Amino acid sequence: NLDCDIVFFPLSFKAPDDRKLMKQVIAMSNHQKHMSIVECASPKRVVEEFSKIDYLITTRFHGIIMGIQSGLVPVVLSYVRKTKSLMNDINAHMIKHIDNFDVFIPYFDIQDVTIENIVSAIRYVIRHKESLQKKLNKYMKDSREFLIKDLQKIFKNK
Repeated sequence: NLDCDIVFFPLSFKAPDDRKLMKQVIAMSNHQKHMSIVECASPKRVVEEFSKIDYLITTRFHGIIMGIQSGLVPVVLSYVRKTKSLMNDINAHMIKHIDNFDVFIPYFDIQDVTIENIVSAIRYVIRHKESLQKKLNKYMKDSREFLIKDLQKIFKNK
């Protein structure tokens, strides 16, 4: 039983077109009446829509970044190199067996995606939301501090 609505936000309309994957995910689900695709016409609208989200499933680099900036722990379905690289940089792990989550951002390669493991990942994020957000906030703080130190070194050497 699904007691929420799932809204997909495509962030790429060129190949690979996010809408194609989103339609496939919706078609695999038994909860199609609770699922929709919203196409945002402007960056401002995307930011507005992200502020309304409780949980995020994303396939895109910018979706991950916007989710994190909005305080969300995204569930990532990866099918492009940029997303895989970002997830590796964040020290997330490829997950094939959903029962052994020991990550702070659930991450699946697209060929391993099933409705069951998407639902399990969302349930995991719901159960551990507070601790995951703390880990994510610490990661963001540490990353900012590292970046500042790196920039200071660069400008010192000029």
